[in-house]
Amino acid sequence: MREPSRFRKSLMCALALAALGALLTGCDDAANPPRTTAPPGEAAKASGAASPVVVPTVPPGPGDWPFHLHDLPKSGSSPDTDLQPPLALGWKFTTAGGIVGGPIVAADTVFVGSRDGRLYALEADRWGERWRFKAAGELHSSPAYADGVVVFTDTKGKLYGVHGGTGEKLWERTLGSVTSSAPVYANGSVWLGMHPNSLVAFARADGARVATARSRQTIGGVAYATANGVLQPEQPVTASIPDLPDGPATRSAPVRAGGSTYVGYQDGSLRAFDASGAEIWATSLPAAIEGVPAIANGKLYVPCVDGALYVFVNEAAAPIRRPDREMATVVESEARTYTAPEMATTLGVVLNDGVEVALLERRDGWARVELPNGDPVWLAPGTWAALSDSARSAPFRENRAAATVEQTIDLPTGAEKPLWSPDGSTIAFLLRRDLGGQFWQAQGLWLYDLDARHTRSIAHGRFFNPHLSWSLDGQWVAFERYEGDIPVVEIAGADTPAPKLIAEGTAPAWSPKAHQLTFFQPAADIEGLWRINSNGAGAELLLQLPIEGYLDAYRPMRPAAWTPSGDRVAVGADARHYEDGVARLIVRASSGDSEETVIGTPSKQFRGLSWSPDGTKLVCVLIGSVGKSSADPLDQRVVVYWPDSSRAPVSASHALATWVGDDHLTYVELPAAAGAPSRVWLMNVLTQQRTLLLYASEPVTSMAWVSERQRLCVWSTSDYVRDGKFQPARTRGWLVQLDNLPTN
Repeated sequence: MREPSRFRKSLMCALALAALGALLTGCDDAANPPRTTAPPGEAAKASGAASPVVVPTVPPGPGDWPFHLHDLPKSGSSPDTDLQPPLALGWKFTTAGGIVGGPIVAADTVFVGSRDGRLYALEADRWGERWRFKAAGELHSSPAYADGVVVFTDTKGKLYGVHGGTGEKLWERTLGSVTSSAPVYANGSVWLGMHPNSLVAFARADGARVATARSRQTIGGVAYATANGVLQPEQPVTASIPDLPDGPATRSAPVRAGGSTYVGYQDGSLRAFDASGAEIWATSLPAAIEGVPAIANGKLYVPCVDGALYVFVNEAAAPIRRPDREMATVVESEARTYTAPEMATTLGVVLNDGVEVALLERRDGWARVELPNGDPVWLAPGTWAALSDSARSAPFRENRAAATVEQTIDLPTGAEKPLWSPDGSTIAFLLRRDLGGQFWQAQGLWLYDLDARHTRSIAHGRFFNPHLSWSLDGQWVAFERYEGDIPVVEIAGADTPAPKLIAEGTAPAWSPKAHQLTFFQPAADIEGLWRINSNGAGAELLLQLPIEGYLDAYRPMRPAAWTPSGDRVAVGADARHYEDGVARLIVRASSGDSEETVIGTPSKQFRGLSWSPDGTKLVCVLIGSVGKSSADPLDQRVVVYWPDSSRAPVSASHALATWVGDDHLTYVELPAAAGAPSRVWLMNVLTQQRTLLLYASEPVTSMAWVSERQRLCVWSTSDYVRDGKFQPARTRGWLVQLDNLPTN
């Protein structure tokens, strides 16, 4: 039987005393009825008012870590003498967002906040969640333990007091401004730094503001000051960080115990140093360590920007790893667990996306798994996947039941924006080796023969628009190039001595049925979409877009999308076209007069507009919700529209939608935390049922369904900064076989 925590022991004692008091007062008359206490969080039904919750005073133990950097002086030093390098991973707990604030440890519980907006209470000795609390905003700072109450702030400018044993909200206060300060506690008051230089105290019991000071205040015998909203001792005693030759940067702070100093770095490394500053142990985590680690009871609790709390123990005390065990990975945020298949009884354990558990049994899509604490539970179909080996040096882990990575394609250094030919034999790409200039600019257009592994240049010059388009027969590539200050549409192929000029304009797109192209031609206050024959004759204006908005940054025009039958074209008109800044999708016939179909969107921009193979559906990625900034990479959604309005739009997260059938598409779900993998999904747009295909440790920058090869091609283009140098990008592709792919 599990030993109850120190907090729970105190709570049981308090409840026993309350019961004894009620027994002794049981002879009171009707004028003085015995007082009863409702369970935590339960409203008093008679009055409709919430009953006061009595929180037993449970001070932190001598070996706890109740504050950011351990104590009021911010020493970062623990009295623990059990922790001694070398260390090994004892367990980790995965949240749904990055962790940038440090954990605290008190009453046998670890409290840690996440960018997913939750404060988690975890068992301190082994993997296990006691409760989670949802705040209004993200949690970026360390919480503080205040004699049984956990206090913390969020990015919405709120301060919370939460029952340390149950997670029930005791009180909430709106601060009036955002603070980046970690709270501290002394003499019954919670202190917080506020912008620009004030200190404010709140009562532990109800959060009432009890004091305000300017700039300086003595708290628990320590002189504190606030500068730029950060509360800290005037003379902090935090250990210095040892100098490392060519060492990485750090935003964390060193912590000490047992004669060793531990430091987390931006490159994900975690290092231990002895008293002389010599490195005595090191390990590496998947992402930066920005929060301050905590040390308590022989354990090192390390927060990571990838969203996990890593708990290290002495190497001799680490659990034995069983590499022969098949593992299952949770692929759904906040996946519920069950006692048996078929939704029999829901358990209180909720697993976050990315948690790995031992796979014990499969049954009709259900999985019986062993949690990291040894308890068996069931996971429902669609919430888990058995992934390929994580130890191999590959950028993808496949869902073994759905996908297989077969072939790697390495394009020349500097290759970007790859595009498959219709017959699947050739890849066109733009070459960018000169990285100068204010805007993105390529210097050449090349072809890569996949079977012969041969490259050939077909055009050179200045290419500001990255969008290319193949003709149906695979003989020509249409592109936009600049002649002086004028954008021109040209076509070129492997068998042509020089590119052919088609017209002045931008963003060409080949018709799938005829030797015709569409392109845009801007004027003073209007942008026209034209159709033209590939010999430069027969130009016809199809539609005109107003230019009533403004461009907040340089963004090239995106090409129109033809239906597979070539009878219609779709155009995305974004914030530059309309004064209200709202993007619209416009569909009209590719020849003759017809009414336009206008589809309104809730966003500012679009990209990746394409038709389903049967020509009945449009998919695009909408970016920048109206009223919000477009800078957030997660502020984008894959959306499927039926232009005939026969169905309501269907959306999925987040980017790079690619059709693989009439009713099926693949798309990328971006990670919420740095260092976490992206996910590639297959979705049926009619049923919205989805299947995980890949976990991607490298960024997925584009995808394509190569119908002639019946393979999904996943492309990854690197950043320009690699190995500490600014250099041309590297683009690699992987051909992926999709198992049990539905046929249309």
